[in-house]
Amino acid sequence: MILKRAILSPDEIVKLTINFYRRNYIEGLFLSSGIIKSADYTMELMIAIAKNLDWKKNLMAISI
Repeated sequence: MILKRAILSPDEIVKLTINFYRRNYIEGLFLSSGIIKSADYTMELMIAIAKNLDWKKNLMAISI
């Protein structure tokens, strides 16, 4: 039996994280991953998530 891996895009992870945070479902995000295509590709995705979350966090702080 072959199982397909579920992969969320960086934007999907950021949206989910922010929505869960606003609803007080979570207090933070532990970002971890298996290797998708290559180690470099996976790291690029993880950095994109971290940068996007940091940018949105700063936006939310300004709007409060």
